[in-house]
Amino acid sequence: MIMKRKYIPFVFMACSLLLASCQTIVDNVDLPEIEIKPVVHFRYDGAINTYDCSLTKSNPIFGERRSDFDVIDDAIVSITGLGRTDTVMFIEGIDKYNDESNLDFIDGELYELHITLPDGAQIYAQSEYPVRPQNIDVVVDSFKRDFETVYRIRTSWDDIPGIQEYYMLEFYQVYNFDGKKDTISSYVAQVSSGDDAGTRFSQQHEAYAFTEPGSSISVDLFVVLSGITKKEYDYLRFLERYEPENPFTEPTTIPSNVQGALGMFTLKNGRIYKF
Repeated sequence: MIMKRKYIPFVFMACSLLLASCQTIVDNVDLPEIEIKPVVHFRYDGAINTYDCSLTKSNPIFGERRSDFDVIDDAIVSITGLGRTDTVMFIEGIDKYNDESNLDFIDGELYELHITLPDGAQIYAQSEYPVRPQNIDVVVDSFKRDFETVYRIRTSWDDIPGIQEYYMLEFYQVYNFDGKKDTISSYVAQVSSGDDAGTRFSQQHEAYAFTEPGSSISVDLFVVLSGITKKEYDYLRFLERYEPENPFTEPTTIPSNVQGALGMFTLKNGRIYKF
């Protein structure tokens, strides 16, 4: 009993110190204001000769975040090259600036993106049109497995001596359900080269298409091979490693090649092969 009486004051003292050291959660601190910036993703795809541009506002780091993108629909968007200019109009149904191109796109030539926002602010970017893949060969083997067709696809093309090249290889399936189409991308790869001569690229992958006997489902299969710029190559590689939901990921800056905004201006020199 004597030992217990000796330790009772110590226990009360320790508890008092712990309570005194607790800190109150502060909920009335003014958060820093982060400037909301325009975000542009502009792509020209030579395989379909189409401009595709989304123009939105950035989401704030602090405060209430938006679940939907805040679209900027009244800007002037144009692309210039070889002394000619295309103006790309906003399409209400898809919330993008979208149109076919009237420009001549030539390997190695420089093209410029100009955007004037409603408040007069200017967005600018430029990029060379990348090299076209040369001597492309697509070989497809297939076999049936239950209601599924397995495709083994090998795509080959030439290296170009003396330059560093960057390519993007994609595989798409377009399902047709009684007139309603659904596009699925099942394979994407980025390829870079050295500047050596006499070599040939070769990429092989498997793809799968579901077809049920007696149904009205049909499927079209496409391989798309595109020359891309180093900026786009680095951006795509970044997205492959990006883990925004991982709490242990170190803070990083997303690549951008646009002045006056965030985002990317990309040109793809692509070819489509249907089988």
